[in-house]
Amino acid sequence: MKRLLLLSFILTLILFIKDAHAAKTLVTTKFITDEPLQYLRLQLAKDVINKDEIVVLFKAGASTKYDPKNDAIYFSGTGQVNISSYSSDLVPLSFNIQPLPATSATIGLNVNTKTNGRYQLNMTELVGIPQLFDIWLMDAYTKDSLDMRHNATYSFIVSKIDSNTFGSKRFTLVIRQNRAYACHLLSFMANKVANVKQVQILWGVENEQDYTKYTVERSTDNGKTYTIIDALNSDGHGTYSFTDKSPVTGQNLYRLKQEDINNAITFSTNAQVFFSNMDNALAGGDSAVSLSVYPNPVSNIINVAIAEKQPQTTTYNITITNISGFPVKQVTTTQPNWQGEISDLQTGVYLVKVINSKDKSLIGYSKFAKN
Repeated sequence: MKRLLLLSFILTLILFIKDAHAAKTLVTTKFITDEPLQYLRLQLAKDVINKDEIVVLFKAGASTKYDPKNDAIYFSGTGQVNISSYSSDLVPLSFNIQPLPATSATIGLNVNTKTNGRYQLNMTELVGIPQLFDIWLMDAYTKDSLDMRHNATYSFIVSKIDSNTFGSKRFTLVIRQNRAYACHLLSFMANKVANVKQVQILWGVENEQDYTKYTVERSTDNGKTYTIIDALNSDGHGTYSFTDKSPVTGQNLYRLKQEDINNAITFSTNAQVFFSNMDNALAGGDSAVSLSVYPNPVSNIINVAIAEKQPQTTTYNITITNISGFPVKQVTTTQPNWQGEISDLQTGVYLVKVINSKDKSLIGYSKFAKN
């Protein structure tokens, strides 16, 4: 609370500073608050000399109503131009703390001038507000609007004989979420790590910024309960990975929990990884060969990878059977990495068995789920 009071006081003083560089330096000083600053500065200008500014700062948990502990009431001076923003209870403010909206919010503006003429509204700073939020200036007099995230200046005319051209009813700022820029999960998969009993979990996202929270969860009771095995905040890179170093023998179900800027929670589809006793032996180094089947679950294309400690020239017989043991696909390959189309298979669980055709030895088994 004390930090917000200090921030409110300093930013109020900034409104009276003519040196834009000095003002910007003060605003962005990090010792003012522990949280990243998210704010905009809107300027009303007649020319390079006659201008006035307001600050709207966005903070989670703030009230849209006037808060004397945080907001600063606007006092009009003797200058040629005056601008203030309104709290939701219609208090004119020079420094206005608002929460970023879950969908959309409208902030009223009061724009006044001493004389007729052409004036400008300028977005002089836009700091830390995620791209998810559009910022529109709405002009009720001309029925016009301007995307101020991409167009920083709006020019308009004031006629003192027409009260509709100035005052509190002409301009508003609309802050709204643009769902086209929301964070979307592109992929989520879990694959066995060769030669060790571990699972690598991978996911990719688009339109990512630093406000999404990720939690990787695992179930070992067929989805009845889940345990958190990793948690992190997004960093904007778009791709992430995590290695589960302690999967159980049997079925491991993995899912990704996402929490967005509105605290809304979504879950990915499950990714399944199955470890048999043979997998345990391979991970312990008791075998010269390991078998990997991925992705899992799979929709169209499946990969079978055979990793031999001492590679040899041979032929592999690959058989895919349904849960009842009936063969649904059989292929022969001389390559240790085989890729096949399985889109024609019905949804369910299947078993992959690989035989070395040279000596008829069993390479290994693995299960996968068909979506």
